[in-house]
This record gives sequence, C-alpha cells and structure tokens, in this order.
Amino acid sequence: MKSDDSKNGLYGRLFDQNIDMMMIVNPDDFSIVDVNNAAMSFYGYNREEFRQLRWTDLVDMSPTGFIDSVNLHREGHPRKQCRHLLKTGEIRDVELRISHIAGVTGKLLFIMIDDITDRCREDAAMKHKLGMLELMIDTLPNPIFCKDRNGRYVLCNGAFEKFFGRKRESIYGLSTKDLIPGDENSQYHAQDMEMIRDCEEQISQSFLRNIPHSDIEYYLKNREPIEYELPLRNAEGKIRDILVRKDIYVDPRQQAGIIGILFDVTDRNQKEEELRMLHTALECTPELIVTMDFNWKATFINNSFTALLGYRLEEINHEDSNLKGMFTELLPESDIYLITCGINWQVLEGEGNFTTKDGRHIPVSFRLTPIIDATDEYKGILAIMTDMREVIREKEQKRLVELQLRQAQKLEAIGHLAAGIAHELNTPIQFVGDNINFLNDTFNDFIALFRDCSERLGKEDNAKEITQEEASAIREKFEEIDFEYLAAEIPAAFEQSQDGIKRISDIVRAMKEFSHPGSGERGAIDINKAIMNTVTIARNEWKYVAEVKLELDKEMPMVPCYEGEFKQVILNILVNAAHAIGDVVKTGDSSTKGEIIITTRADRQWAYIDIADTGAGIPEKCRNKVFDPFFTTKEPGRGTGQGLAISYDVIVNKHHGKIDFETKEGKGTVFHLCLPME
Repeated sequence: MKSDDSKNGLYGRLFDQNIDMMMIVNPDDFSIVDVNNAAMSFYGYNREEFRQLRWTDLVDMSPTGFIDSVNLHREGHPRKQCRHLLKTGEIRDVELRISHIAGVTGKLLFIMIDDITDRCREDAAMKHKLGMLELMIDTLPNPIFCKDRNGRYVLCNGAFEKFFGRKRESIYGLSTKDLIPGDENSQYHAQDMEMIRDCEEQISQSFLRNIPHSDIEYYLKNREPIEYELPLRNAEGKIRDILVRKDIYVDPRQQAGIIGILFDVTDRNQKEEELRMLHTALECTPELIVTMDFNWKATFINNSFTALLGYRLEEINHEDSNLKGMFTELLPESDIYLITCGINWQVLEGEGNFTTKDGRHIPVSFRLTPIIDATDEYKGILAIMTDMREVIREKEQKRLVELQLRQAQKLEAIGHLAAGIAHELNTPIQFVGDNINFLNDTFNDFIALFRDCSERLGKEDNAKEITQEEASAIREKFEEIDFEYLAAEIPAAFEQSQDGIKRISDIVRAMKEFSHPGSGERGAIDINKAIMNTVTIARNEWKYVAEVKLELDKEMPMVPCYEGEFKQVILNILVNAAHAIGDVVKTGDSSTKGEIIITTRADRQWAYIDIADTGAGIPEKCRNKVFDPFFTTKEPGRGTGQGLAISYDVIVNKHHGKIDFETKEGKGTVFHLCLPME
C-alpha cells in the first residue's frame, strides 16, 4: 500500500479507524504486512512490533488452539475459528473472515478478526448445562421428548428409547404419525402443529404490536398442558395405557416447539377398575359394610346398611353418637378404649342387637377391623355386620330337629335291642344264680366237715390228740364231699359270678348312658373302651350271624369327642353291618358266619376307626344316597334311614371329622371314620 496515494490514503484511514480488527498477511511467508488500530489495541502490539511477527506467532499452538495455517488461503473456507495469544499471554477465541486482495507483490490475505471469547465461553457453559440437563433427563424413569416447530422429535431420553425399542438417532426427525403408525394417531400430530401455530401467532403479534416479551412469557406460563390417554405398544409388544402430557416451549430464536412426558398408567387404571369392582361388590353384598374414622364418624355405608337400618350416610353422621352408640353397647369398655385411642388391635368381634331408624331391634354379628395405611398409620375402622335373624331361626329349627331325630333314633335303637339286651342280661344272671346255688350246697358240706373236725379235736383249752380211727373218719368225710373238686370249682364259681355281675352292671350302665340325651360337652375319651361297650350292647344283633374281631391299637391315645354320640355312630354302623351279613347268611349256608372287623389307629392329627363287614356291599345306584336322611334299602319296619344320616352329621358337622366308605358288591363294605386329635 502506498501512503501518498490519495485513494490509498483514504482507504488507509478507513482501515486504521475501523472498529473491526483487520490484518493483512502475506500468504507466502505468513508475515504481517499491516494491522489497524483496533487489532493493535486488541493484541497489545504496536505496528512496528507486528511487522516483526508472523501470523503463526499469534496462533495458540496447543492442541485446543492450533489451526493449520496453510488452510488460511485455501478456497472455500472464508471463515475459521482459532485461538490467539495476546502480548500479555492471554489466550482469546477469535473468528477469522478471510478474503484475497491484490498487493504490490501479489495476492495478499485480508483478514477480519472478531473476538468471540465471551460467546465461546457462553456456548461452552450452555453445552455444559445442556449436557447436565440431558444427563438428568436420561436418569428420569418416565419417557420425555421434545419436538421442533415442524412437530418432529429433536430430543428424547433413555426411557423414551427403551419404551419404543429404538435408538434416539433413529427417532430424531420423525413425527408422532411416523413413530406411532395408525390413522387414529395422525390426530396427535395435527394437535402438535395447532399448538405450535397458535404460539407462533402470539409471538408474531407481539413483535408486530410491540408487545412486551413478558406478555409472551405470561401466555406460556398460564397455558394448561394438554393431557390425554392412548394405548401404545411398547418394545416388548405389550399394550400399555399411556397418559401423555405435553406443552409449548419457545427457544432463544423465538421458535415454538413441543415438550412432553409419558406416564404408564396401566397399573393405575387396573387398580381403579379393581376399586370400581370392589365398590360395586360392597354396594351389592348382603352384608352391612361401614367405614368410619376413629371418632366413629361414618365415611361410607353400603346399600344393605341403609336398607336394613334405614339410615343414609348424612343421617348416620347427623348425631356424633349414632354409630358409637350402636357399638359401645355391644363391646366392653376396654375394647372401646383401644379403638378410640388407636392402640394396636387386630380384629374385634361380637353379637348383639342394633336399633333401626324406626326403633326395631335387629340381631347382628359384627367384626371390627382397623384400617391401616401404607405408613402403618391408623386411619379408621372397617365394620362388617351380618343380619342374624334368619340364621338364628334356621339354627334353632335345625337344633330342635336334630335333637329330636337323634333322641328318636337312640330310642328306636334301644327298642330294637331291648329283647337282645334282656337275653344278654339273662345269661349272666342265670349262671350267677347257678353258682350261688352251688356255693350254698358246698358251704353246708364244709360246715358239717368243720363241725365234725372241731368236735374231734376238742376245744382250744382242752385239746386232745386225734386217734387213728378219728383221722380215718375225717378222711372219709373229705372223700365224701370230693374236696379236691370243690377246691378247684369254688374259686371258679366266685370268679364267674363276679364276671357275670360285672357284665350285668356294664350292660345296665351302657344302656343308661346310651339312652341319655347327653351333656353336650366334648371330652377326651378312650375310644377303644367305647367301641367295646357298644359291641357288648349290640351282641344279640350280631352273634348269630357274625364274629366280631377287635383289632384295637393298644397305644391308642385319648381322643376328644362327644362320647354318647360317638357310641351311637358305632352302634349304627355295627347294626347295619350285622344286617348286611345276615342277608348274605340267609341266602347261603346258615352254618357259616360272616365277619365284622373293627380297627383303630392314630397319628398326630387324626384318630382312625375302620369298620369292615363281609356283607353284600352297597349297590352302585345307592352309593350317593347312603348319607341322605330317610334313605334306606331295608324293608319297612327294619330301618328308618336315619342311622347313617345322623352318623354323618355327628362325625362331619359336630366333630369336624370325616366319614366315607369303600364297597364291593358281593364282597362287603368298609366304613372309614376320622376324628381330629385337636
């Protein structure tokens, strides 16, 4: 450049006084030809110092600041960024705008330099913030997304990728209708575009009308996010209920976009459906359901409560004492205290009368359960009540019928057994009488013998020796009464008499206990002994047609049961077995008896009693009816059909045990009884 050229002088003044930094560089050796005042002020060098420097002396040669100087004059790269060193040693970020100019010696590089250090720092800070923001968004469990002004995805997090099973790189640039195929999903893309157009229209109007930017911010802050649910198929191919919540955002370039988040509400919807079903069930159940707080204020009552007692929810809470009064009359004060204070309690049960709105008294049973939330905090009370009127009537009727049937069946059994029992009593009475007559006769013979011996021996104070003749006479007396025979038979007669008396006593006692209605108390008994006594009473029923074998466990423990009713069950089955065998004996060889085998055993849980017979078995068509009341296969006058029905009720309903049978036609039947040990 020639400083004395008027044109160049004008250009030189423009060059020097320009507020933008300018520099002219020789591309051959990168020497600095000239700089303007702005550049000298920025770098800290004067013009003479600059002319001693090369372009490369200004460039930060560290890996983060190095720039390939050869590329300065390469065509197609008019803008470049690099880092320059100032005279003070400070490093600044600069942007270069390079053009070619003609010089005296050839082409020169005209470089305009912009200090972009602050902008770079802001960009770096923004990138850092964006990086942190993306990291934070990626850690969130809910899928999150952003869309640009064209409704296309520009950002999403890891949860979004996972849900759709696609990498974000393949998602970016797609719209909702691209990502979620289906004609019904096109409406959501149209909705996005409508939201964006509405927002950009507000922004456009704000510029045209010179509306403050704060009004736009107010518009954005006071918009209600759009929410809707739709079914979406996830990466696993499962349909999930998704709640979409989306809203508008505006970027620094005043362009609108969409930001949104997805919530998987499948489980919530299922729980809500379960709650709706539960509410419907509670409303429809015949039980009376009430929930209340610890002050006895009702929060829910079902239709059954209102129908039976006449109160609606607002009425039951009209007086604070209504519900409390209903329950406090039926519970002890200690339980009321536990409930009111919320002290740890589980379930309280009771029965009593509730008073209806019109003053009637209704018998109910109730159960009170504490309502505890997830934090173990006591929230209130759940009350479940049952109308007991019909239950009480049915129970009383059933009790009376069962009592009458059992007593009638006992008396019927006693009536059938009466003749046999009389015969059983007659036999021991007869041999007891014969033994007494025998003992009476022998006693007279012994008295005569003792008197004769006493006379021959003399009195104690005047004893004399027995002569040979007297001894011979005494021996003759012994031979006359057959002393050896009597010495063997008299003890046997006593033993037989004692046994006979015991048998008579046992039969009488067993009959008395069997015919008594019973105390209704359950106690531990020796079931082996109970079985033997029952077999004894029924002896006349089976002794002509069968042999009874008792295979009773000698280690059998005591079993808790109702003794009288247990004996009645054994008698019913034993008599049925005897009748079944009797029917077989009648049609066959009368000299051949059948067999009844009774066995017992036990484990920790159950006592087992099996009664097997060699009768004809139960016909197949009758097997499902044997426990039905009034069902019998016997001819009229021989059976009422109550024996096995009562036996089933006693074992199953009263003892909570089990009864069943195995049978084969022509072979016999085995009844299995199981009684719980506890």
